[in-house]
Formats: sequence, structure tokens, C-alpha cells
Amino acid sequence: MLGACRDNGDWGLDDLPATQRRLDGVLDTVASEVHDTLAPAVERVWADEIAGLRRDVQGWLRRVAGEGEWRPAFVEFGFGPVPGTRDPASVPDPVVLSGGYALLGAIDLVEVHRTTGEVRVTD
Repeated sequence: MLGACRDNGDWGLDDLPATQRRLDGVLDTVASEVHDTLAPAVERVWADEIAGLRRDVQGWLRRVAGEGEWRPAFVEFGFGPVPGTRDPASVPDPVVLSGGYALLGAIDLVEVHRTTGEVRVTD
């Protein structure tokens, strides 16, 4: 969902109602796309799970918007060959740690503090 905001060029944190509607639309689209593939046995359970996801995402969005100094910088930032859609800034090579260990994967969200430049990573 954050990828959709990033791709739109507007994280939407300054217009919370519009962003909430956009995230609802993304959730509706994804739920519709995967519904037939997953073929839920009990439709009521599916609907309850989607409603729970919606509450979680909307709660997260309100929290992030309330932390106005933090702004998303990267979504699904990948390092190394990992499957899935990745942030355009991702790097193709694994990160090499001290000791020579290669680390590959993706970070869900990287945020930067507007005034301090501090970085916060959520995975």
C-alpha cells in the first residue's frame, strides 16, 4: 500500500482523509484480486480478516501521520536478489557484513526524521 503512495509521488501524510480513502481502495483491489486464488472456504471469515486488516492499516496510518517529523524514504528496500516488487532505490548486490557474511533480503519501511536526519527501519 505504501508502494502505491510512493508511486503516486505523494505519501499523503498531509491529507489524511484522502490517503485513508486511497489505502481503502488499494486494500479492496488486492482483496478482490486474491479472493478467487485463495478461494476462502468461509466467506464470513474472509470478510472479517479483510476488515481486521483495514483497521490495522488505518490505525497505523493515523499513528504515522501523528508523527509528522518522520517521512517514509523507502518501501520494500531490497539488497541482493530477492523476489517481489522492490523499491526503485534497491541495490542488486547483497550487503556484506564484517566477517564476510553476505546478507540479502528486504526491509519493509525506511523512514527519515525531517529535522535530525535520523533513520528508522521497520521490518
